[in-house]
Amino acid sequence: MKKDNMRTVVQLALLVLPLLVLPGCGMLDWVKEKLGMSRSSMMEEMEISEELDSGTEKKTKNEINATDFTADTLIKIGGKSVVSMKDLEEELEQLIVEYPELKQVLPMMPDAKRNLLKGMLSQIIVDEWSDRNLSKNAEYKKEKARMCKQAERVVNQKYFSKHHPIEITDAELKSFYDKHKNMMPDLMISRGGVNAVGIKFKEQAPAQAFLAAVKDGNLSNVAAAQGIAAQVREFKDIDKMTPGVDQAIREALVSMKSFPTTQIVKAGDDIWVLQGLSKDEPKYQEFSKVKDMLKPAAEQEKRMEHLESLIEKYKKQYNVEINEDAVKPDESALQRGMPASFGEMEEEEMPMAPQPA
Repeated sequence: MKKDNMRTVVQLALLVLPLLVLPGCGMLDWVKEKLGMSRSSMMEEMEISEELDSGTEKKTKNEINATDFTADTLIKIGGKSVVSMKDLEEELEQLIVEYPELKQVLPMMPDAKRNLLKGMLSQIIVDEWSDRNLSKNAEYKKEKARMCKQAERVVNQKYFSKHHPIEITDAELKSFYDKHKNMMPDLMISRGGVNAVGIKFKEQAPAQAFLAAVKDGNLSNVAAAQGIAAQVREFKDIDKMTPGVDQAIREALVSMKSFPTTQIVKAGDDIWVLQGLSKDEPKYQEFSKVKDMLKPAAEQEKRMEHLESLIEKYKKQYNVEINEDAVKPDESALQRGMPASFGEMEEEEMPMAPQPA
């Protein structure tokens, strides 16, 4: 990055620094996004930052008019001090905690404190106007109370988690891997399943005659010899949840213990002669390769289980009672709507990725 670009970064930071004290503002993230800068690239440019001010006139250290102020007072309302130098410095320290990159930028921002003070002034004016004009507004008071309660809950959750930490072991990670490897696409290389061929008939007699012709031979070869090779259908990687395949056919193929195995299966109005040819076992990513990727999800699952145990613990300790009957769903409504839990869904109802027929 050239000097002009680096100067732009500094000037932009000076411009938006006052916004840092306002809720929801992430200045440094925004600066980096707009200018395509990473933290490392910003730090590299700090090495040439001293060149930016060479030969230029430096600003005075304190440009705030303090005529009627004590050395420590920065903002007064109605003659009463509301912001001191200590308040300003504490605000700046907190911003550095929240935005560590700011510490690297501050040496190039001589007006940092003045700009931060402007941001604090803006918020103070907004607060003062709200106190004077909205103190009796019912909607305002309700919204304020709700937001304060939410903020309190966020802090409570943070410190509750902090005082009830969890640690996940390699054994727990492996257990999570084994439990979820069939459900997480990123863990599966191939689903595996039974490979088979089959011919559909409308009547039992021709199906039985064809089965007798196949015996222990190859179904496809027999079909070719009888001139019906075009009717042979291939089934690949069939398991108990493969979509687009009749349940009776799935169950018959999955239950086969040896290969090749040939049998008749009735599926709806059709009669199939099926021949299972082989079975491929599922293939998964090696645990060692996905261990780090799994850790956040495994920690989240353990955290939820840990939370449930803590809730039960403190329910007893605090003598908490709950009237679940008051909110118990109507059984008839459950039957008309969704299942009470996803665990009660039939396997064939679970969405699966399409597989080749």
